[in-house]
Amino acid sequence: MSDRKNELIIGRTSKVLENSPADPSAANNYFRSKLSFETDPSDVYHDITNKISRIVVLDARTPETYARGHVPGAVNIPHRAIDSSTTASLPRDKVIVTYCDGVFCNASTGGCETDGPRLQCEGDA
Repeated sequence: MSDRKNELIIGRTSKVLENSPADPSAANNYFRSKLSFETDPSDVYHDITNKISRIVVLDARTPETYARGHVPGAVNIPHRAIDSSTTASLPRDKVIVTYCDGVFCNASTGGCETDGPRLQCEGDA
């Protein structure tokens, strides 16, 4: 008996399979689009280590947290202070990568909510 038939007989249903997965082309488009908004800490580390000059790292945490330690070369603008005036000095020809305290911190996402330079939010910092 197939696994699916067996599941139906005993009344189990899959939460994962309630929605059909996207076709590969649609999935590829979705994830490529997502990467234009987010980046990965290991990619940021790679660029910093290799002295890639087309990014600026923005630390969206409080000044006190920034002072305790931060990504080398990062600029500190707390996420609640990020607006068009506080980002005016950031270069418009570079991608600004924002980060905060990690997976449960949304300051980097809040830091991306501004008009101005091209921003990309880092995932789990």
